[in-house]
Amino acid sequence: MTSENHPPYPRLGELYRALGGALDTKAKDRNVDRLAREGEYDWSLLPTLQQTLITKPLRAATDNEFAELVDQFADHMRTSYLRMVAHIALDRLTRAEALPLLIEHYFAPQGASLLLGIKKAFGGPHLMALLDPAKQPLAVVLDWFDKHEGRDLARRTFPESTGTDRSDRELVSRWANGTPPDLSSIKRFVDAASRRGAIDNEQASNLRRWMIVARALAWLEKESPLPFRPLLRRHLLLGIGRGEGVAFG
Repeated sequence: MTSENHPPYPRLGELYRALGGALDTKAKDRNVDRLAREGEYDWSLLPTLQQTLITKPLRAATDNEFAELVDQFADHMRTSYLRMVAHIALDRLTRAEALPLLIEHYFAPQGASLLLGIKKAFGGPHLMALLDPAKQPLAVVLDWFDKHEGRDLARRTFPESTGTDRSDRELVSRWANGTPPDLSSIKRFVDAASRRGAIDNEQASNLRRWMIVARALAWLEKESPLPFRPLLRRHLLLGIGRGEGVAFG
């Protein structure tokens, strides 16, 4: 994304591709890849792209409420981003020069607003801990759930010390140590926990949501040229200090 041949502003296709990559909903979509490479060569694709790329896969993996909240955020971001592009000229900057500015002053505040919206809607882990650069996001989510419910979820879900239980429990441990799970693995883990009676349906829904959020944060931090979570943390602190609420909707 930092190629000198790219325009200063990332194309909408690039934004959709990044959001799909963070949420692991992208799969193989030739339209979004072409939009990312060539710009908005066919604007008629945009109204349906968000649904097929992000909203429908999220709805299948989580629930309508979470998918709708993310969909509303993507609507807001698209509108505000196009407005910004129309009013702020970065023509003299290269992509490598412009992208850090956009991340710090646009994408990080947008991400902070989304996190606040998710926390307000569903509850969840402490956001300052989730954005602590010294901690792994998945570890924070799993630790929050274990403390909140008074149980070791991975051990309750996979109690045996041998066989597939042991390998599955080790996989969860790797997630907590920094290996990001894919969307299907998150769903299988939470479904297994629910099926084995370790959690009820309401707990399963919220755990699934926050594991996806944590996975997205880890992915974005890896892809960003700036330390993304500390930037989100700073914007949350500034917003909370001013008493600000959710900035989209």
